[in-house]
Amino acid sequence: MTGTPALDRAERDKSMQPKSPMNAVAVKKEEKEAKLRAFVAGYLASDAVIGIAASERTLLLVARSCDSPVVATLRGMQSELTQHGFTVCLILAAELDDRRLAPLSAALGWDVRCLNDIRYLDAHEQLVLGPMTAWIGDCMRRDPSKRDAFENFASGCAATSSHALKSFRRMWQAAVPVASAPRSMPAATPAPAECAAAALVDQAAEQVDAPSALTRQ
Repeated sequence: MTGTPALDRAERDKSMQPKSPMNAVAVKKEEKEAKLRAFVAGYLASDAVIGIAASERTLLLVARSCDSPVVATLRGMQSELTQHGFTVCLILAAELDDRRLAPLSAALGWDVRCLNDIRYLDAHEQLVLGPMTAWIGDCMRRDPSKRDAFENFASGCAATSSHALKSFRRMWQAAVPVASAPRSMPAATPAPAECAAAALVDQAAEQVDAPSALTRQ
């Protein structure tokens, strides 16, 4: 027996929330891209990037639409991402204009998928940079270009990244690839993002389960 639609939405939204403490800050809409750019640039310049294999250099992004500041930020950092060998796998929850999607996949080489279910708008925007680093944005039902919001910047937090990665993988499997996606393969073959997400989930889980300085005796 299922609950009411409202309760189902609440439970789904709750399941997609990170369960570890993060650095939550209020961000004005005019400052979103600058703060995101600084966060991503800091990660690219960090020692954490050095040990990442080329096959796992994938940023996993969930956003409301092409107008989301986080999408604009990564588009503006394409040269830096390419320099460090990173690609982007993007899930959009409220984007129906193929003319806006084509440049992301064809020109930038991103793997892009779209969700055709409005219930996913109850989820939050998120960007997973690595097994220890993630950003969680506002609910996708609220247009990020029109309002201030609370955003969560998580560095050195394996639990947050692991939770976000698992959420990304579920949504990636439910999403539909755009027609102009640059890398097509048989359905039986895992997509690059699925492989990258699986590897990052495993890495994050190992970080979470590893003994800490307080428990290692």
